[in-house]
Amino acid sequence: LELSRLGRSVKNMCEIADLLKQKNINLFVKNQNIDTTTIVGELFFNIINSIAQYELQLTVTALWRRTAKHSRRCKATRTAEGC
Repeated sequence: LELSRLGRSVKNMCEIADLLKQKNINLFVKNQNIDTTTIVGELFFNIINSIAQYELQLTVTALWRRTAKHSRRCKATRTAEGC
């Protein structure tokens, strides 16, 4: 399981981590070697979360741009072919 699959945003991931901490549950992500029981592990947890959210936002932005470009092209040619 990738750490980025645990939550939808940095805020959501921090809420999950806080909830686990309140219940005395330690989070260890084996494939990314992240252990939130250490200060360095918490730092990496936050860095990985921020990068994952950034990548998601880049993907969404790229999809919106492609969709808008395709829509403009269809309107300009006024044809249903390929639209």
